[in-house]
Amino acid sequence: MLPPRAIPYGVAETNIAIPKLPPRAIPNGVAASAKPKMDDTNAAKALKAAKANIQEANVMKATKAMKVTKAMKAVKAMKAVKAMKAKKLDNPEQDAMDDGTAAKGSHIKKGKTMKSQIRTTKRKPKSSKIGKGKRAKSMVLRGLREKTVGGLTKDHLFKNKRGKVVSKKASGASNNAFSTSNFGKWNAAVKAARLDLQCVGFTPVGGGTILGKALYAKAKALYTM
Repeated sequence: MLPPRAIPYGVAETNIAIPKLPPRAIPNGVAASAKPKMDDTNAAKALKAAKANIQEANVMKATKAMKVTKAMKAVKAMKAVKAMKAKKLDNPEQDAMDDGTAAKGSHIKKGKTMKSQIRTTKRKPKSSKIGKGKRAKSMVLRGLREKTVGGLTKDHLFKNKRGKVVSKKASGASNNAFSTSNFGKWNAAVKAARLDLQCVGFTPVGGGTILGKALYAKAKALYTM
């Protein structure tokens, strides 16, 4: 069928005869479906050429990927520079520091990095005025803390005969409780009996010795009084 322009005006398409192509010339003794065979050398060359093409394609892809990554890094660097410039515009103290025109009383010093500037601006944590833990009373007595968690100040504490820092009020209460107890009364009676009998060194209260029996009798008499 010819294209529309080749058909004259007023002539129908069915009136035009379509030429037919002659059949392909096939040599004698060769089937129509048979294909020509390639030599081994030609097949090897074709295989090498295909591998070379594949390698070139892989190299091209790798180079394209490298270029894309480099471009992305450059874009990120440009964005970072723009952000830094915007921060400098928003922070006049930083601009003054960079120009060397910062005020004398400014806490930002020239020549320091941003991290060091942030560290200098941070304040040191204040030490607590309240003593805590098992050494709280000793710290208050030495003046390192003002008071304990319970509210004891330096005037309320002292060192006992064993070297331990204790409360004056608690120590007095425990001494009073011991002196008024039966054990405290018996202890005082034995002390008084030893003075009366002039006992020196270790002397058992009671036992089989004469001095021990006399000491026991004297202490018992003083305890019951």
